[in-house]
Amino acid sequence: MASDLPAQDPVGFAARQAIPASLTLNYSEDGRDARRTAVRNNYRPKVVFGGREVICMMRMEPGTSIAPGESGEVRLDCKDPVAVARGGVRHVVREGGKDVGFVDVDLPPLP
Repeated sequence: MASDLPAQDPVGFAARQAIPASLTLNYSEDGRDARRTAVRNNYRPKVVFGGREVICMMRMEPGTSIAPGESGEVRLDCKDPVAVARGGVRHVVREGGKDVGFVDVDLPPLP
């Protein structure tokens, strides 16, 4: 059965293109699946886009940090091109083999 909604193609971003997003870091008393310390400008974890891990630098305003359990605005600068699906998909942030948070990408509105 066909959907009545128009197809929403993913939005493509070139390598090193600034991607506006919000980063949320997991919080855990024991540090499992979470960072123990805050992140600052130029943090470089892997971000999962459609099952593919891509190294992305997270740029923040100078002097800004995001602590575990907090959220903040970042600009992603990914090493490789990525495609971001519409519809509120959260992208997992991985560091050292564990999922430490997620990013929500701020996509431009449909034309």
